[in-house]
Amino acid sequence: MARSTASLILITLLLSSCTGGSVIHQFRTINGNEGWVRTDTLTYEIPEINETRDYAMQIQVRVGTRFPYRSIYIAREVKLDNPHMLKYDTIRIDISDNDKHIDASGVILSSINGDIKPIRLVKGQKGKIRLTHCMRPESIPHILDIGINLHEL
Repeated sequence: MARSTASLILITLLLSSCTGGSVIHQFRTINGNEGWVRTDTLTYEIPEINETRDYAMQIQVRVGTRFPYRSIYIAREVKLDNPHMLKYDTIRIDISDNDKHIDASGVILSSINGDIKPIRLVKGQKGKIRLTHCMRPESIPHILDIGINLHEL
């Protein structure tokens, strides 16, 4: 019994240490038939913050190899409570740069964090991040997933 309890504790510690201080790291799947329609808002919940500090935010985009653009422009809204904060900005994500990774199935993962300034979050804050695309076409084809990674600096 003691051996299985020790093993369980060890596994729990190992799994919890793999998060690397992430508050959230989630992807939202885009409807493959329609692509990402401008009116489709992707929402990510920020759970209650445990410690006041600066956090880095990455927006991650997974596209198919037939994605027709070199970049995508994304409008980001960050809305926090306790204390209230509302921030809007537009972020350009280069898909066809040297920082992309193509997996065996032909999916490209492009991640941006250099143009997104760190955000200071206060203990007890929680809120939402909302993303929409702000490209000229109404629908952007061959986008598979859009992810947010909010983590400690």
